[in-house]
Amino acid sequence: HMTANSLLVVVYYIAFHRIPIHKKDSRHMIRTLFYLLLSGLMITKIGHSAQLVLSNVTLIDMQDANPQLNMDVVIDDQTIATIKKHSETQYPNSTTIVNCDGKYLIPGLWDMHGHLSYYGENALSLLVAYGVLGVRDPGCDLRQIDQFRKDISEGKRIGPKIIRSGPFVDGPKKMTPFRASFTKVVTEEIQAREVVRSLKSQGVDFIKVHSRVPRDLFFVVADEAQKQNLPLVAHTPIDITVMEASKSGVRTIEHTESLLGSSIYAEPASEWEKQVEAAFDHLDTEEGKRVYSELAANKTWFTPTLIAHFRGFANSNSSFQREFPNKLHKVVRNLHKAG
Repeated sequence: HMTANSLLVVVYYIAFHRIPIHKKDSRHMIRTLFYLLLSGLMITKIGHSAQLVLSNVTLIDMQDANPQLNMDVVIDDQTIATIKKHSETQYPNSTTIVNCDGKYLIPGLWDMHGHLSYYGENALSLLVAYGVLGVRDPGCDLRQIDQFRKDISEGKRIGPKIIRSGPFVDGPKKMTPFRASFTKVVTEEIQAREVVRSLKSQGVDFIKVHSRVPRDLFFVVADEAQKQNLPLVAHTPIDITVMEASKSGVRTIEHTESLLGSSIYAEPASEWEKQVEAAFDHLDTEEGKRVYSELAANKTWFTPTLIAHFRGFANSNSSFQREFPNKLHKVVRNLHKAG
């Protein structure tokens, strides 16, 4: 049973919106805000309605390749109770019925890697407006994000469901004061274990290690996370291979380029291109194929984050950089093939 709030926003934004999402004119923005308002009003109304029916909708349930035509989705107490073929069923007078003839209903989308502390509260309603109803935040100001979660759960603001790691666990490195404000820098074993235990006591959903965690302390953090029954995710540290991370129990590895190892940290740009190209070539060998297979066997997931490179390198003067996201896309396909 999915909660109804999520699906309603998708109905009102995705299904009723008639202008392509890429169109950037004033009509698009006005309609976006209008349907966001509608969805917010409907969410509020559900809380006071005995029953809601999304009537005669085309359902895309992500389980079956074929759209389910002419469906009624019956919602009781903000939970989907029944999905059935549309009929002339008589519902109680207290039921709110939304005529969805010619419209489509999809599950809410998830952004699996988004740092909400960088974007602030304005991002919350914008995510919902585009049908993103869940966000996985692997590095944030925990107090701020937990206030967002509280406000959303209490109906004080519109926003997605958020699961979060709280602060980054990282090693000593140069960073902005803002980034440092939600980073736990680990420098020795006792302190690293205490950081993990402290985050556990604060109720985080997982631990996120970043690129400069020292090699020995990475394994300490991984060990303590397992002891605390906390999932560990990694922006793979520079001195750790993806296979070492996988064998240490890392649940997900962030960013496809992590498979390229330390080459992604090479400088200057000419050396970066040389080492990255060699790393791509290595992944095309039999040994590279074994890496894909072992990651699958270890049930290590990847969060691709390809959009960052498609956007970041789109206007690069380097043909190699412009092609970089496409090469990563091939890596993602190979990960899928491996299972």
